[in-house]
Amino acid sequence: MAAIRCIGCLALAVFILFLSVLVGKYALTLLIAVAVTLLPYLALTSNQIHHLPLPLAFLMAADFFKGTVISSDSLTGEEIVLFQEVGRGELQILIGILLFAAIGMLLWVRRKTANQWNKRSKRMGYRSLAGLLCVLTLSGCAIQPAEQRGITAYNSSSDFGIHGYEMIFDDENRPAYLQNLSSEEKIVLDRSPFVETTNAGTIHSIFYQGNDVYYLKTKTESYIDRVGVYNSTADIVSITRLDTQTLEETVIWEQIISTGRSILGIEYEVSDQWSFLTKYSKFFLDGSSLFFICDSNIRKIDRKTNQISIIDIYANKNIAFDGKNIFYLNQFSKLTKYDTQAALETEIAGVVAENFFLTEEKIFFINRMDNYKIYSCNLDGNKQEKVTDAPAIYITVKGQSIFYTDKRDGQQYSICLTDSNCSPKKVG
Repeated sequence: MAAIRCIGCLALAVFILFLSVLVGKYALTLLIAVAVTLLPYLALTSNQIHHLPLPLAFLMAADFFKGTVISSDSLTGEEIVLFQEVGRGELQILIGILLFAAIGMLLWVRRKTANQWNKRSKRMGYRSLAGLLCVLTLSGCAIQPAEQRGITAYNSSSDFGIHGYEMIFDDENRPAYLQNLSSEEKIVLDRSPFVETTNAGTIHSIFYQGNDVYYLKTKTESYIDRVGVYNSTADIVSITRLDTQTLEETVIWEQIISTGRSILGIEYEVSDQWSFLTKYSKFFLDGSSLFFICDSNIRKIDRKTNQISIIDIYANKNIAFDGKNIFYLNQFSKLTKYDTQAALETEIAGVVAENFFLTEEKIFFINRMDNYKIYSCNLDGNKQEKVTDAPAIYITVKGQSIFYTDKRDGQQYSICLTDSNCSPKKVG
């Protein structure tokens, strides 16, 4: 009987979970769950209640699961059944229906709560299998260049500047649109979210990969609760993928980070595990995870389960990503590479830098071993070459030019990478 009681309690728990997702309101879910649990005792007879999978405390209080109760007729001596539990056949049918309904509700809940990107998982399964076979077949072939694999070097210090595109700001210093640096085409994100419209939201950071641009947006939603309280608000962070070829936008991840809700005058908030998103917005991603850059570490979020893990990385300077490895300067200013798949970190020999910038083929860095002059090297640290004799405190790469801040006068200069005889030019 203990197993039957557990099945009843689990069925009720699954029903409440299903109800909470279906209704979407905590107060209404609570009222319906209590009503479903208590109303049978008011509306049904005692011989009908034991057919329901009610919680153990209620069933024991009602004196069920005590076995068959038999009494003898004082005149004839015949046995009279006063109470009989559900028969074995009826019990098996009931358990089967409960399990079938519970599985159906759990599948429905999983479908409704999964992130947008996961909806294609079944369809992509066959493609992934075919891709795996191709990889195994071609495993001996040479590795393609980064740009052919659709991988673009990301640098947190580049702000809104990304490979091939640039974020343009309006007069109020808000992101207005994305501009292609080669064709000068202007792309308005999220159907013009910067116009003063309801729940437009604000874009804080972007990430470029192949033909796709990902941007992070925050917005606050207000609505009227079914219990009549108007001051219910929720701050929502979402990441949207923009296909620059078709201009199609898809929300791949969304999360409530804080709330200002109240029920019957009692205010409450969601768990603070997502509170870091109120302060940090720079991110990058791969096929399975999101990475958010914080001051002292990087938060890794599983895109399927939303599980958060912390990567212990010294993140107070530039953070770079090439699609697999995270590049950063450790506490000794040594350039270090962290493999996100194997969870291993490796110091790049011979590179001690004040700052650095990653491109698809090279690393440009301010060499602390040579009076803060700008050097370049391969992705493995080999073939180091001096770029300029001027000492620098900041460096970034845009197109075919290096931009740096001279340590001596604090002015910004640029150097052309395509011309070896090019001399530094003052910017602005």
